[in-house]
Amino acid sequence: MTIKLKTTFKKIIDLLMLITLTALMACQGTGFLVHEWLGTSFLAMVITHNALNARWYANLFKGDYGALRIVRTALNFLALFSVFFLVVSGPMMSQYVFSFLRLGGPSSFSRTAHLLASYWGFIFIGLHFGSHLNIFLGSNNKANKQPLNYLKELWRTLKALAILISFYGTYAFVKRELWSYMFLVNRFTFWNYEEPTAYYFLDTLAIFALCVFSSYYALKLIRKKCLAKVPNSYT
Repeated sequence: MTIKLKTTFKKIIDLLMLITLTALMACQGTGFLVHEWLGTSFLAMVITHNALNARWYANLFKGDYGALRIVRTALNFLALFSVFFLVVSGPMMSQYVFSFLRLGGPSSFSRTAHLLASYWGFIFIGLHFGSHLNIFLGSNNKANKQPLNYLKELWRTLKALAILISFYGTYAFVKRELWSYMFLVNRFTFWNYEEPTAYYFLDTLAIFALCVFSSYYALKLIRKKCLAKVPNSYT
């Protein structure tokens, strides 16, 4: 597989993961059977994603760790740990796909672990995605850091749009009370059956975008504030 083809395949997998993750957050809207199959598909994509980025693991103990690399590495592992707990708790609650394992059905532990891993994982994966957004957009080379004149206006518009989406994402985060699930104030998710499902997906995408843009610009600030370059960075 050529480097260009591999990069394209990575981006496709990442986009599919984003779409699937958004659908997974609407468990009561999609139904538990669909939710379990989506979860299984998401796991397959996570495995593929990590296999395609196996070089990152090989380089973990190489080079120096500056602030930027430390933050990116932490976000990578936080996202990975969240998925791990989803993988452990999911089959324990399975009523369809993994029912043949006969793990005893849902328990207080599996429900709590799955709830925490779902909402914290959603945030961590968004932050993780944002920490690598420049790579995803193909803007990690010097040629793309200075847009051509006729693209500058579009670039400003996109930045303004990112700010607007982030504001709406903050509003959606509060409206949907995600914090209450993340800190176990509520242990059971609420689903408004009178609300169009499209509204929920819109809010979920806005919250994910908030995480992406927050991480992207925070790391961009860290990069600017670094007093010295970190040689041999494997971020």
